[in-house]
Amino acid sequence: MSALLLLAFGNLSKVKADQISGSDGKSGINGKDGKNGENRDGITIFLSNDPLNLDLTGQKGYPGEDGSSGESAACPANIRQPIEENTQGANGGNGGNGGNGGNGGNGGPVTLYTTNLTFLKRVFINSSGGAGGNGGNGGNGGSGCNCPEPFVSVKSCHGRPGDSDYSCSTKQYSCTSGRSGATGSKGASGSNGLPGTLTVINSNQPLLEDQTSASVSFKQLKENGYTLSKNAWEIKNGARSILAANSTVQDQYRYLVSRSEHSFLIVWNTTRPFERFADQIVTLKLKDGPKPEIDYKIPDEVWIDAKEENRGNRTDLIVYNALLKKEAVQLEIVKLVGKESDLKLVVVDNANVSDLVNTEWQVVIKTSRSDPRFRATEDYVTRYQGSVPIKLIENKGNLFTLNLGQLQLNTKELRNGVGILIKLKVKRLMGNYSAEQSLKYENLLQDGR
Repeated sequence: MSALLLLAFGNLSKVKADQISGSDGKSGINGKDGKNGENRDGITIFLSNDPLNLDLTGQKGYPGEDGSSGESAACPANIRQPIEENTQGANGGNGGNGGNGGNGGNGGPVTLYTTNLTFLKRVFINSSGGAGGNGGNGGNGGSGCNCPEPFVSVKSCHGRPGDSDYSCSTKQYSCTSGRSGATGSKGASGSNGLPGTLTVINSNQPLLEDQTSASVSFKQLKENGYTLSKNAWEIKNGARSILAANSTVQDQYRYLVSRSEHSFLIVWNTTRPFERFADQIVTLKLKDGPKPEIDYKIPDEVWIDAKEENRGNRTDLIVYNALLKKEAVQLEIVKLVGKESDLKLVVVDNANVSDLVNTEWQVVIKTSRSDPRFRATEDYVTRYQGSVPIKLIENKGNLFTLNLGQLQLNTKELRNGVGILIKLKVKRLMGNYSAEQSLKYENLLQDGR
């Protein structure tokens, strides 16, 4: 719509308008981006010599929306009277930008099983990526308010004609048309999707996924064992050259070179009750290398005396002895008997596993003139500190008798009526395993007790 607008200048050098005629149009709304095309689902086929034609093209991207047009300026219908100001026409609104096109979906991946690679030549695959969507067009700009004339002259007189003070002057005003809005930008086209991938497996049996590590209970390893596996792949070029002519897939493809499998089994060759160990968890890991082998880790809470035997693609862990770490440190002082050179300390192994472990003894013996049974004693004197020689230790079943009176010390200090404090530090060992336990005995030596 065109309307008459005036922009009047009282002075030609003046460029700033005194009045805006009309109101600017609003800008258009940007178009929405198009949705991406969906990736095509993959397919797995066990080949025969029959020809195949597979269409796994990705979906096209959706086009972007067009931007809406800008609004034209709202312009007055008539020139304001009287003309006494410079006037600028209102501007039109800019057009909205077009939305971007959506990306095309990727072509579907193809997995082909065959033990005869010549069958591949009878397979045509079109796994092209979908085309990207077109960008939306920008909206048109709205029109500004136009002036009917660029200049208007207005005559002004003072006084009465014929009087001496009568005079007239002419003022000139300028009218500038409003600017039309800019056209919105066109949206960018979406990217094309990628061609699908090809995987060739030289087998006629479904391929299992890699399992290179696992955490497995003693019970399962004893009853069934456990198998770890790893597939070895080679990345090759020239996928289209091994398929039917004019096939479309990515040039690089995966080819299964080999599959490694190795099992791990526990053989329980000990009289120790297996139920105590059934829920313990062993960590298995397949080692890298040309020959498949399994690393294993027994929990720290379990001590075993075992031997590995490799039997082709299986490792047997033959367990000759086993105990829980907590079983090794269930010692308890039973009593102190005798005095002086006949002083003996009796210790019991409550878990009764001393036939499975070696035991080392460290002892500190202190005496006091005070009676430690009724109050804390601070006047202890150390009489011996060191190891207990094996020859001074008697072991019968789960009982240990330590002949403390035979140690290198002044046995006269071990007489009746003195307070005595005995501290034991016991180290239990089985192979590379070890654990320590501290024991304490404090009493008054009296009548051999």
